[in-house]
Amino acid sequence: ILLRTSLLLAGSSLLITVVSRTLKKKLMWGTSLLIIFCFITMTGAMLLLLRAFLSSDFDLHIVWENSSKSMDTIYKISALWSNMRGSIFVWTYFIIGTFMIFHIISYFSHKEIIKDEVHKSNSYIVFLIIFCGLLLFSVIRDPFIPSSSVGFVATDGSIMTLSVDDVPQGFGLKSVLMDPWMMIHPPVVFISYSLIIIAFSISVSSFKVNNDRWMDIVDKLTKISWFLLTSGISMGAIWAYTV
Repeated sequence: ILLRTSLLLAGSSLLITVVSRTLKKKLMWGTSLLIIFCFITMTGAMLLLLRAFLSSDFDLHIVWENSSKSMDTIYKISALWSNMRGSIFVWTYFIIGTFMIFHIISYFSHKEIIKDEVHKSNSYIVFLIIFCGLLLFSVIRDPFIPSSSVGFVATDGSIMTLSVDDVPQGFGLKSVLMDPWMMIHPPVVFISYSLIIIAFSISVSSFKVNNDRWMDIVDKLTKISWFLLTSGISMGAIWAYTV
């Protein structure tokens, strides 16, 4: 429910931004408010999913398939983004979280630029299209689906069907993912991708309105993203040689 509510809020904020830009009405306050509510609902979903992993709630398929009761807390947390459903959701959450932080910092340090409604609405449209697309994919690949039977191919080629009752301790993580680097590497890369999406949105808007006042912000965001991405890839390289 929280994920679908987030998608509804994000879609509504995109619609308001488009209307504001088309009709030249000052409705961006509505967009900002909806994005804040979207961040709140996604934070709620994140906390619920994290609690499910920490408490080994195997009623959720993602927890049963990627965690176990005997795992250390650090690996229960990293198990959240060790699979496709979880990683897409975490990345989407990092995008909206990074955007919120960026908007707050920009409001106090670049207030005169933030007041540029045309540029602001254009950059919001690009950002929200990307964000809504990822959020929709996250809803489709819902990490909150309940546990069900899972089919496995046995050594003799036969199909085995297992349920939570058959594996009450959970499947746990693969040995290659049971590494401290798993706790650091993916989040660092997710943050770098989130920053570059914001920089891309501002760049497209600057190009469209032929206004380079925001390019100083883009330059800073790109450098930070490059540093984090380089760090993340380096961590991944070290991780690859330690397992």
